[in-house]
Amino acid sequence: MFLDLTSETEILSVVRLLRNKKSLSDDNLSMYLVKEIISTIITPITHIFNLSLKQGIFPSQFKISKIIPIFKKGKTDDIKNYRPISLLSPLSKILEKLIFVRLSHFLSKNHLLNDNQYGFRNNHSTELAIIELTQRIMNNMNDKHLTVGVFLDLSKAFDVIDHNLLIKKLNSYGVRGIANNWFKSYLDSRKQYVSINNFNSNFADVVNGVPQGSILGPMLFLIFINDICKVSSQAKCILYADDTNIFYTSKNIINDIDLINTDLNKFSDWFNSNRLTVNCSKSSFVIFGPKILTNTLSNVIINLNNDSIPRVSHIKLLGLTICENLSWQYHINNVSTKINKLTGIFRKLKNKLNPSILHNLYYSFIYPNITYGITLWGNSPNIHLIPIVRSQKKYIRLIGNIGPFDTTVDLFNNLNILNVKNIYFFFISVFIFKFLFKLLPPFFNDFFIFSKSIKKTTTRHTPIFYTYKTRLKIYTSSIKYTGPKIWDQLIPEHLKNISTLNSFKRELKLFLLTNKLDLDLNTVIT
Repeated sequence: MFLDLTSETEILSVVRLLRNKKSLSDDNLSMYLVKEIISTIITPITHIFNLSLKQGIFPSQFKISKIIPIFKKGKTDDIKNYRPISLLSPLSKILEKLIFVRLSHFLSKNHLLNDNQYGFRNNHSTELAIIELTQRIMNNMNDKHLTVGVFLDLSKAFDVIDHNLLIKKLNSYGVRGIANNWFKSYLDSRKQYVSINNFNSNFADVVNGVPQGSILGPMLFLIFINDICKVSSQAKCILYADDTNIFYTSKNIINDIDLINTDLNKFSDWFNSNRLTVNCSKSSFVIFGPKILTNTLSNVIINLNNDSIPRVSHIKLLGLTICENLSWQYHINNVSTKINKLTGIFRKLKNKLNPSILHNLYYSFIYPNITYGITLWGNSPNIHLIPIVRSQKKYIRLIGNIGPFDTTVDLFNNLNILNVKNIYFFFISVFIFKFLFKLLPPFFNDFFIFSKSIKKTTTRHTPIFYTYKTRLKIYTSSIKYTGPKIWDQLIPEHLKNISTLNSFKRELKLFLLTNKLDLDLNTVIT
């Protein structure tokens, strides 16, 4: 890896993209202030950064972290109820961003990061990680196999990374010479102190871990944990940063359980050699499959390094609650409860909030809860969707200041807000668009099959996608099954001809609003 020199133009573009924070670091600088004065200091800053890139040295003044404890909840005199926020010099973050761009390009160009790592990467997300996971589970269920998912909790993984091991791994991936020296300098001799009400503690040396609050820290962690996917040929890993999830496919778990436990010991050895600790009491495992089968497997025991891992019937993973039979009712009910609580809070403030503010609050608080993971749970049976549909309508009635039994059909359109079914339609269509334009991770490259690859003759009325055959009803609610049908049956041709994602989203929403589609996907997608 080579550290190409920077320029004033590149630095200015980086500064523009960084968040406009006013919090002060140890050098009494804020990003807000730096943005205000950047034009006057750009020349010396460029010179300093280029010296750093040439010599492979990270400036020592950038290595000081100011720690601010932020109270979370509970008793104020309990230190465990505070979250430490690390403030770094804004100049440090600018330099880190320059290195981040170069490191990301190097890793991407050489395909060094494992395809199963979804954290902190372009075109990757928590939702895509769970789509891959659930699709693999459905494929196993369709083949009459069960899936054993082991969800491991790593204790303070970001804070205990061994610097020497990290430098060796960087070297093994091709980050050598001056670049390797730069990262060694970046990690060495870092210090931190705690600041409370303008009272500062003594400095403490930071000897382990990637720097908190840094731009490079998450990427360095991905590199450190990257080789875990090579530990076993039997297991399938799906990672999101330190969320480490291991899956086994089994036709007969009773016969395979000893093999699974033996294989898990390989992961235990990897954690030990990399000086990472698994908290088995906070880890868990789920046996995914039809309840008629999973309920008969009460005696299955999973161990990691002789420590037993508890079995659960559902797991909260990356913000989504996944049940052992892939029902989303539990998650939908949780989201509905959250929306109802928010609606109750805003209703109490209704006299102080005009409809415009309530409309903005919808997109800030309600909409993100509805949209997250909707590609997974949005085609659940109608009876399961009722709670979240009602919760959304409650808030819409609050904006429109209408009674609890008044119709909301016209109100949705007047406010330019999509209902739950149309939101599902929107996000499934966007997913298909990303598939067609190769904006998804490698797992999804062959996620859908084109009809022309199967049928020898096609006409202009031939569907674009092949519809998968399945024996399971639950499979028909998956994006792999519903996506092709929505695209072929419901997306108009003028939308299919759009070539940019933002334009597609804009026109798709307009289409959904103006056509007033009242989609019952449980009957359309058959």
